[in-house]
Amino acid sequence: GAAILGFTSALIVGPCVTPPLAAALLYVARTGDVARGAAALFALGLGMGLPLILVGTFGAGILPRSGPWLVAAKQAFGVVFLGLAITMVSRLAPPEATLALWGLLAVGTGVFVGAFDPIGAGVASRLTKTAGIVAVTYGCALLVGAAAGGTDPLRPLAGLGQGQEVRVAEARTITSVPALEAALAAARAEGKPALVEFAAAWCTVCRTNERTVMADAGIRERLRSVSVIRADVTRDDTDARALMQRFAVVGPPTLILLRPDGGEVREARTEGELTVEDLTRRLALVGA
Repeated sequence: GAAILGFTSALIVGPCVTPPLAAALLYVARTGDVARGAAALFALGLGMGLPLILVGTFGAGILPRSGPWLVAAKQAFGVVFLGLAITMVSRLAPPEATLALWGLLAVGTGVFVGAFDPIGAGVASRLTKTAGIVAVTYGCALLVGAAAGGTDPLRPLAGLGQGQEVRVAEARTITSVPALEAALAAARAEGKPALVEFAAAWCTVCRTNERTVMADAGIRERLRSVSVIRADVTRDDTDARALMQRFAVVGPPTLILLRPDGGEVREARTEGELTVEDLTRRLALVGA
């Protein structure tokens, strides 16, 4: 059991520890400074192990005694772990299914804390019942939003409005290099600059950019004079990799601006989270 727990923990914690560990090893390999590299590795190990040593040595004296609060803490962290599991599954599952899972978790949490239990005499009972009702209401909204095709937990019912997907209607979604070349040829034929947006359903930053920047009224107005092409690289297959290699893209979200003649404006390329001001300045480079 301990071995299985260790293996599974390494799979989860490994991606968090790998960057500093790789940086230390790469520093040693490039500089040959064994002493400083060894010190960095020692500091990394000490930083990870020291809290465990302190708790193991002084835990009985500094940690609070067990009691009902510990059961409540265990239950609360159970909800946190379920949320973490949904976050990890969201990279593979469709965004609508992920939204439904969040809804089920919210409803279950609300029921668990007493949304439908009788109100007790104390203030704490009223507060927990209120929290439960709020969680159940929010969970139901998430489930309705998922059924309507929504994907945003912060705006689960946006899909029910009339103005939803204005941005999607403006964009031409492609998933292969031939489709990309056809879209670029159409943009050149119209004499328009092109905005190629590399995005994926599992990319949370992509959804943030769509919700905050691309939905801005000023940005939408500027995009009327631009041919918007959305390169969907959700599936990590041959077509998606070929699409990213076409412009040497590392991954989503990446925005590439092309002049009407098809040439890329290199200084206008952006990766990661956007702001309205930043995108406005870059669109101005192609006359939008």
